[in-house]
Amino acid sequence: MYIAIIYKYCMKWLLILGGIFLIILSIVLLPGTIAKYKLSKTNNFSLITIEKLPNCHHGYKNKFLHIRHEGKSYILRTKCKYLDGLYESQEILMLHKPGTNIFQFKAQNVLFDLISLVLLGVMGFFFVVIGYLKLKIN
Repeated sequence: MYIAIIYKYCMKWLLILGGIFLIILSIVLLPGTIAKYKLSKTNNFSLITIEKLPNCHHGYKNKFLHIRHEGKSYILRTKCKYLDGLYESQEILMLHKPGTNIFQFKAQNVLFDLISLVLLGVMGFFFVVIGYLKLKIN
């Protein structure tokens, strides 16, 4: 009997804490995603040299592309679908925000990431409200 009461009480607090975690996560990730979205709407192209291509035969997501821009090396996290037809030492045009390490392919769609992040924050807000209302009722 007491275990069930404690369990219900803890679950309400976990709902609130989980919502707060989702809100904080979306707030932390939002500035970078907004910067990538704004970059996708511009024509700030830079000439990039590919240093090393990842092996796309195993797995599909989260591959790391080694690139060089103005004498500096960068490691870009990307998907294999953007690497088709590329080879090492090839020079390509990529979107780049000057003064940062933000690079992206023109075909990359960042709008889905931005919408997902905002929905994650809204979901966290609803978790906090629902948890608070459940605590207040009992």
